[in-house]
Amino acid sequence: MTVQAEMLTLQNGDTLTGEILQETDSSIQFQHPTLGTLTIPRSQLKPAVVTAEPQPAAESADTGLLGTGFLAGWKRSLAVGLNGATGNSDNHNLHVGLALARANNETRKQFNLNYDIKQENGEQTENDLVMQLDNDYLMPGSQWFWFHRERLDWDKLAVWDYRFGGHIGAGYDFINTQHLTTSGRLGIGGTQTWGGPDEGFSPELLIGAEAGWTISQLQSLSLSNTLYPSLENTGEYRNITRLDWAWKLSDLYKGIALKLGMINEYESDVAPDTKHNDFKYHLSLDIGL
Repeated sequence: MTVQAEMLTLQNGDTLTGEILQETDSSIQFQHPTLGTLTIPRSQLKPAVVTAEPQPAAESADTGLLGTGFLAGWKRSLAVGLNGATGNSDNHNLHVGLALARANNETRKQFNLNYDIKQENGEQTENDLVMQLDNDYLMPGSQWFWFHRERLDWDKLAVWDYRFGGHIGAGYDFINTQHLTTSGRLGIGGTQTWGGPDEGFSPELLIGAEAGWTISQLQSLSLSNTLYPSLENTGEYRNITRLDWAWKLSDLYKGIALKLGMINEYESDVAPDTKHNDFKYHLSLDIGL
């Protein structure tokens, strides 16, 4: 059997290497390979130096948006994308997105705002704003949850001016791990439209599916699809599909990421000379706030 050697350092600087046989509050019994068994008073030894394991630095407290305390505890990010061209064609595009999220053992909250404006050859071809708030109320020990969703659309070029939707229902988390989440929703509600020939309230269902995948420390992907079948006019519906891919570029200032987003909105009943699909995509820089 191999015995691990111990080293003692005396007050005069000499060292002894051997095996510790016994320790008391006042002395140490020590087996030296040449000097034999020694009993050394602790007063003749230099105290052992203990090096503490380095501890990870504690995370700094969240001071809120720009240090004001507002939205403290929320995950906050701002996405900005700008591109254009001048020459044979003249076009300018601007995308601004704001994302807020907060989760604990009882609730999940998420707010998204997206504004897009596009101008081609002096003519405005897009100018719209979308705001959506999701509140999920979790049930401890269960994969079920309750939710309510509010969404406001403003589109300067649409036949209507504003459209507000509100829905409530139940959801289920099929997978909820650190790297992968999938869930489904079923709810009921409706939309109120102001302006245009179809102004008024329309009752509808909400059928949704969502997935999030943390591919690596640098990349993440999210996908959602929500179907809104009309309860008033059989066969009419709206469908919204969204895909977001983010690639983290830096850890500076809570993270900087390159973000590619795609949204397709389909409506079965549209005004004449209006397309059923409204497809948008943007490439933007996502900055933590």
